[in-house]
Amino acid sequence: MNAIGTWLELPVAPQLILLVAFYLVTGTLIHVLSFHGPTSRWVGSFKGIVGPFFGSVTVIFALLTGFVAGDVWNRNTEASRAVRAEADALLGLYHLTPDTGPDAAAIRDLIRAYAESVIRQEWPRMGVGEGAPDTEATLDALLQRTLNRSDQGSLGSAVERTRIETVLKLRTARTNRLLLAGDRTDELKWATVLLLAVVAQLAIAVVHLERPRPQIGALAIFSGAVVIALGLVAIQERPFVPPLQVSPAALEDVLQAIPAK
Repeated sequence: MNAIGTWLELPVAPQLILLVAFYLVTGTLIHVLSFHGPTSRWVGSFKGIVGPFFGSVTVIFALLTGFVAGDVWNRNTEASRAVRAEADALLGLYHLTPDTGPDAAAIRDLIRAYAESVIRQEWPRMGVGEGAPDTEATLDALLQRTLNRSDQGSLGSAVERTRIETVLKLRTARTNRLLLAGDRTDELKWATVLLLAVVAQLAIAVVHLERPRPQIGALAIFSGAVVIALGLVAIQERPFVPPLQVSPAALEDVLQAIPAK
């Protein structure tokens, strides 16, 4: 399974090249065994298997591919929601801090510093599922400042309670974002999908044992479709890694909304 995990962690180009190479090798090997060498006569004895047999195998492959794709796309959707929730919490805290407050400037500076730290320091680290210590420290300072304000005499007010809830939601959103950055689809599912595609290649081969060229064409078309489908899912396996990464645009909007000094 480690080989699959290593493959999924590769950049896009090597990832797709290895996927193409894998199915090119398996398709070529199946064709050679079908028409060349000592096994060709034995394989030829399976002539007569009808086309619907191939369809049943591909349906199973398609169903499991859909499950894996669903896991990947659901994780990407949750990652987008976590970033949006983080931005909403920052803006909510900003609007709940009146300009007349004694610590309004300090809290707003911390809000802006946190958003900048996430975008510039933490975002590049999320490709390997890690957070940034400076971002954690800024969030702690923001939480402490909010709690200290409440301890200074206005803890019972609805606004102060809402401020505390908002900053706690911010911490939860960041935790969810980091968890999603480090999450991966079960490698056993990926192994099963990859092997089922090979089984589907075998099914194609046994329904095209009469002549070699139709078998080559069928294997090439199916293998190309597999590479496109699995490649598209694989490059989205990590939601915070290019080229299809979740955008930090929501946090950039926070910086636009909060003027710098």
